[in-house]
Amino acid sequence: MTQMFDMPDEEFKATLQMLVPMVVETMTGRAVIDLFKKFGVMDYLIRHYEALHTTGFTYCVQDIDKYIEGRSAKA
Repeated sequence: MTQMFDMPDEEFKATLQMLVPMVVETMTGRAVIDLFKKFGVMDYLIRHYEALHTTGFTYCVQDIDKYIEGRSAKA
């Protein structure tokens, strides 16, 4: 069970596979969860849900990628 999101690990990984396919192809589900936690991706998505849920899938994936890149540069 993924405690942070209260869903089974496999369901969470499937959700991530839909959100960030290029990351999940090269990383384990646990590594993706750790990456999202490290850079606060879920907090970012929750904070910006109102704007992001109206955009397309590709935009959301690109936005997550840019967000992680921006946070990586600051780390």
